[in-house]
Amino acid sequence: MRTNFTTILLTIFFINISLNNYAQNAEKLFKKKYPKLYKELKISSQADNIAKDVIESYRAVLVRLSDALDDITAYEAGALTDENYKIFRAKELKKSKDVPGIKSLVVKNIEDIKMFLGTKTKFGADEQNCKKNLSLYSEFTKQKNYENAYKPWKVLLKYYPISNKKIYSKGTKIAKYKINKSKGEAKNKWIDTLMLVYDLRIKYFGNNRKYPKSYILGEKGKDLFKYREDDAETAYKYIEESVKLRGLKSSQSVLQTYMQITEYLFNDEELDAVQVVDNFTTIMDILEKQLKSSTKPKKKTKIQKAIGGVEKIFTNSKAASCEELVKAFTPKFENNKEDKKLLDKILTLLDKKECTDSKLYSDVVIQLNVVDPSAKSACGLARSFYRKGAKKDKAKDKTKDVEYNKAIEYYKQAIELEKDDLVKALYNYELALTYNKLKKKGEARKYALEAAKLKSDYGAPFLLIATLYASTSCGDNSFKKKYVYWVAVDKLIKARTVDPSVKEAVNQLIGGYKARFPKKEEGFMQGVTPGKTIRVACWINESTTARFIK
Repeated sequence: MRTNFTTILLTIFFINISLNNYAQNAEKLFKKKYPKLYKELKISSQADNIAKDVIESYRAVLVRLSDALDDITAYEAGALTDENYKIFRAKELKKSKDVPGIKSLVVKNIEDIKMFLGTKTKFGADEQNCKKNLSLYSEFTKQKNYENAYKPWKVLLKYYPISNKKIYSKGTKIAKYKINKSKGEAKNKWIDTLMLVYDLRIKYFGNNRKYPKSYILGEKGKDLFKYREDDAETAYKYIEESVKLRGLKSSQSVLQTYMQITEYLFNDEELDAVQVVDNFTTIMDILEKQLKSSTKPKKKTKIQKAIGGVEKIFTNSKAASCEELVKAFTPKFENNKEDKKLLDKILTLLDKKECTDSKLYSDVVIQLNVVDPSAKSACGLARSFYRKGAKKDKAKDKTKDVEYNKAIEYYKQAIELEKDDLVKALYNYELALTYNKLKKKGEARKYALEAAKLKSDYGAPFLLIATLYASTSCGDNSFKKKYVYWVAVDKLIKARTVDPSVKEAVNQLIGGYKARFPKKEEGFMQGVTPGKTIRVACWINESTTARFIK
C-alpha cells in the first residue's frame, strides 16, 4: 500500500476517548496481539482527498473488523472454534476477560471508518448500500411520504453525506415535517436538525454553482426566523450575509423575511431607524431592478407582490414615522447631494409618508431640481411652496403670497418639462388651485380648463370652476348677482357628465346652488323668463340659461 496509515488521516477513535478499565484492557489487547490491525486504524481527517488504493485499504480493514465481530458473536454464542475463527481465537478472547470491551472497540471503529469514508468518496464504504438508500429516499420524497423517507435519509446523512445534494435540498422538507408534528423539546431538537442540514449542505455543497453558500444562508435564516423568533439576531446575520453576497440573485421570499426581521429587531431595540431605512432601500433597490429585468409574467407578479409586502411592512413600521425618516435621511442627503438616485428615493419615500412639511423635503426637492431639473423635481418644489403658503394662510401670515408665487413658478416649470398628458393635467389643476389662493380667478379658470382639455374624464377642474363662479359677486343688482349660480351649476353638470367619480360632491353643490336661484317673480320684474339665454358679465363672460326656484 502506497500510503502509510500511521501518517494519513486522523487517529480515529482512540485519542482523547475516555475509556473504563475494561476498554483499556481491550485497547491493550489490540496493541499487543494485533499491532498491524491497530496501526491500520490510524487515520487523519485533515486530508481533503485520498487515493483510490487507500480507500480500498480502508474497505479491507472494514472487512477484517466485520470478521472480528463475527468471531465475537460466535464466541458469545459458544460457537467459536479453532477451525472457524477469522481474527480472534476463542482462548484469546477467554483470556482477555474483556469481550464486551473488545466488541465495543470493533463496533465503534467500524462505524467511524464508515463515516470517514462517507466524507471522502461519493458512495462511502458500501456503494450498493448507498445506492439502495438513495433510491428509497428519492422515491419516498417524490411521493411526499416524509415519514418513510426519514429512515433512508438518516442513513445517507450519517454514512453517505456527499453522495447527493438532494439529501439536503429535499431533506429540509423531512425536518420541517417532523417539526410540524412535534411539540416542546422534541420540536426544538428537530429545529436544531433543520439547521444542521443547512450547515452540512454548506460544508459539502457550498460551492455549488447554482445554489452556493450564499443561497443556503438565505434559506437557513428564513427558516430559523420562522421556527425560532427568539433567534432573530442570528437569522438576521445569515440573511444579511446572503443578500450581501447574492445581490440581484436574492429570492423574493428571503428579501421579504429580511424586512420582517429588520422590523422585528427594531421593535426589540436591536436596530435603529437608520438601519431600518438602509435595509428597506437596499431591499427595494434589488426588487425594483429584478422587476425591470424580468420578462416572465409570473415572475413579475411574484416580484410585485414582494414589493407590496416589503412596502407594507416598512410603511406600518414605527421606524417610518416622519421624525425617524428625517433623522435617518438627513445625514445621507448631506453626504450625497449629487446622488440623483438617492435624492429620488428620499423624495418618493417622504411623499408616501406625507412628510412634506419637513426642511429635509424642501432641501431635497431644491437640490434635485439643481442636479437634474425635471417635471418631478419641479412639481415637488411647487407642492412644497404651496404647503408653506397654506400654512402661513392659516396663521394669517401676510407673506403667504410669496410662497404661492414660488409654487406657481415651479408648477409652470413642471408643466413645461412633463411629457405625459395625464400627469400634466394634474399639474395644471394644482396650478389652478394655487392661483385661486391668490384670488386670481381668471388664471385659475384658465389652467383648470387646460387640465380638463388634457384629461377628458377629469371632473375636478369643472368642479373648481363652479366654486370660482359661485364665489364671485357679479352684477349691478341683487337679481343679476344670482346669475353666477346658473353658470356654476352648468359647470357642475359638466363635471358629473365627464367624471362619475365626483357625482356625490357635485350633487351636493348643485343642491346648494339651486337653492340660491332667483324666484320667478324676480325674473318677471327683470323681464327674464325661464329658458332665456343670459350673458353673465364680469370676468366670467359666459352665456347660460335662466332657471328659477320652483
